[in-house]
Amino acid sequence: MYGGLAAIWRENVNQYLSKGQTAFPLNGVSYINADGSHLIAPWLDKYGVETWIAQLIKVTVTPLLHILFGYGVALECHAQNIVLVHENGYPIKVLLKDLHDGVRYSPEHLTQQHLRPNFYSLPPAHAALNRGSFIETEDTDGIRDMTVACLFFVALSDIAIFMQTHHNYAEVAFWQQVADCVTDYQTSHPEHQIRFDLFDVFAEQTRIESLAKRRLFGDKAFPIKYINNPLFKSQG
Repeated sequence: MYGGLAAIWRENVNQYLSKGQTAFPLNGVSYINADGSHLIAPWLDKYGVETWIAQLIKVTVTPLLHILFGYGVALECHAQNIVLVHENGYPIKVLLKDLHDGVRYSPEHLTQQHLRPNFYSLPPAHAALNRGSFIETEDTDGIRDMTVACLFFVALSDIAIFMQTHHNYAEVAFWQQVADCVTDYQTSHPEHQIRFDLFDVFAEQTRIESLAKRRLFGDKAFPIKYINNPLFKSQG
């Protein structure tokens, strides 16, 4: 039964919402209704495509950058475990859920050493079934890649393609807005320069896990591939 039975206790999202606010998973941004209409279409019309996308990127990317650069911690945040909070369709903030082992850091590079948890050793049976399930590592590129792969390659790429396909908003413009968001954060927080260099989110390539191969052929090979980073060509 190992790995076959699990449970997650979630907090009610409503306790984190102010009056007039609503929340839905980030992957709802690209949701198409049965009648062909788009969930976000009225909001794009109301606020303007560029303005709405800029705000979406700001509230989604900035907090995850701060966790990475300000604390030295990467989170496995893709569009299913990022909850977007909006007010009348305007993005306000995000909530994060269901991370379980989707946290990664190097003990040496944590900025708040006194908060480092004292974990039990990883059970051998768990490690044998899931070689990618670990929290502490000395691989700083791997820490960076968890953020870049999950947030940019998975979550935001889907939105970028959706916007270009259905709303005539070019992918290059989308990624430029993401790059500008990163640059704005870095300019505002020069105290984190060491970690800007250590976790270079503008690197030319990033590593991703080939989940389909892993599901089909098991965990022995732990298939990893390198892909081009969409932010590389958008950096200033």
